[in-house]
Amino acid sequence: MKVKSQNSRIVVLTRYNQQFASARVRFLQYADLWRKAGRTVAVTILLDEKFKQSILSDKKFSLGLILHTAYCYLKRIGFVLFKIKRGDIVFIQLEILPMFPSILERYLAWRKIPFVIDFDDAFFDFYEKSNNKLVTMFLKNKFSNIVTMANWNITGSAFLTEYAFKRTNRVTEIPTSVLMKDYAHHTATQNNVFTIGWIGSPSTAKFIDDIAEVLIQFVEKTNSLLLLVGYEGRLLKNHPNITNETWNISTEVPMLNQVDVGIMPLRNDGFSLGKCGFKLIQYMACGKPTISTPLPANVNIDGGTGNLFANNNAEWLSALEQVFNNSKHFREVGIQNRTRVINHYSIEGNYAKYLDIFDIL
Repeated sequence: MKVKSQNSRIVVLTRYNQQFASARVRFLQYADLWRKAGRTVAVTILLDEKFKQSILSDKKFSLGLILHTAYCYLKRIGFVLFKIKRGDIVFIQLEILPMFPSILERYLAWRKIPFVIDFDDAFFDFYEKSNNKLVTMFLKNKFSNIVTMANWNITGSAFLTEYAFKRTNRVTEIPTSVLMKDYAHHTATQNNVFTIGWIGSPSTAKFIDDIAEVLIQFVEKTNSLLLLVGYEGRLLKNHPNITNETWNISTEVPMLNQVDVGIMPLRNDGFSLGKCGFKLIQYMACGKPTISTPLPANVNIDGGTGNLFANNNAEWLSALEQVFNNSKHFREVGIQNRTRVINHYSIEGNYAKYLDIFDIL
């Protein structure tokens, strides 16, 4: 296959800024390494910090938010129409404009400007299985069509890869990864109390609520602690053994370094199957053992290093008790976890895979 000139500019179109993990770990952190490798990289973000603050406020559907979103959309449309040139390679997070027909993707295809789609969630379900009749009427096949049109697709898990391969053979699976230089390693916790850790977002808080009963039972029985980072659920607040911390990019690693075990409960549904196990990778990068729901992505990330899996409350309780009662063994599991992340899930190790794809387009 003919290799494209390495002088092509890589134009990165993300949906969010670095405060959102999906943009930071699959796009923005790679961009710095690509520049260090001598590539020209331009990054443009669709929805800025002002948008984030608006959706987190109580006035989610204010006129100001609607007008600001319209401004963000017009700005991106202008960028695609007037700033992207022949010879560029466009790297897109999911789609160019959410909830909007794939006109701009078709425009790039018409101009023969190669573009790559990257997705690490089963985002297509939002369009294909929406309860909103207007969405299904006008956008049901949008994401499927974009995958087919794209010059290449990069996925984050086997489930997403299977979805893409049903539509095209131009697919490469690259796992969601971490920048290892940001992950200090500790072989023991920084406090004297056994601590369970969870890091997440409002959209995943429901999964931790699913096992709230067993978590409360365990921390009360063992006088342990539960540290929740970014939790906005309902059932695990105002308890003396539970600490809720706001997520912050500068404190997430120090907080994860305090825990003895990281947990990732999920459900056996389309949304969960599309998840790429990034929480597990974060825990493992900190040298921590994990307990998770045994969906394919999570089992693959474990890779036989000895982490535990649980499907129901009884299994979750048993797994927590195993880690609690066998601390020395599971510290060793954590050390193996960190090695596995370095070898398979580090941005430093995976950044060149993207460049290899760009070079053949």
